[in-house]
Amino acid sequence: AGCRRGVGVGGWIFQQDCGSFTAIATGGNTQMLLSSCGAVYAKDNNLGYGGWTEEAACGTASQISVSSTGLQMITTPCGAIFSKNGVSVGGWWAEGDCGWATKVVAGGNVHMFLSSCSAVYAKTSMGYGGWVEESPCGTANDIAIGSNGRQLLISADSAVFARDGIGIGGWSMQVGPGNAKAIAVS
Repeated sequence: AGCRRGVGVGGWIFQQDCGSFTAIATGGNTQMLLSSCGAVYAKDNNLGYGGWTEEAACGTASQISVSSTGLQMITTPCGAIFSKNGVSVGGWWAEGDCGWATKVVAGGNVHMFLSSCSAVYAKTSMGYGGWVEESPCGTANDIAIGSNGRQLLISADSAVFARDGIGIGGWSMQVGPGNAKAIAVS
């Protein structure tokens, strides 16, 4: 079969179709791929085939996210959190230790993670520490964040809550319990 290049069915442009990829993320002009071996690839401002930069080697990542500003976030297989701001720019900043995160999301300049005990944390700075607990253990099943930093969560009882800002005020219920399976925001 080999690799395909160019325009595919219905005008879709092939980004990459060789190898095995398990996740994609996009934000602003940045695109990310997570390979089945845990390698991370990214590119900016390139809709055509190719142009991918290896941001992290095999065995590095288990989950990826990218914000509208190009902030990339990953979790490692042990649940550690790392971030970097820009494709092919320096190394990764350590954000949290092994066992901290099951999911990371980035939106605008806000970082957010879902902890192994189902708590939610957020912050606006890069580097280790500075996380603010947004909801305690046992609270959330899923998280999402918008390009403006609006945070969403699905609670343990499948309700949806939203908030703007970090550490100020409470969560506002958007949908009652028993209704949500997935959330997304742009």
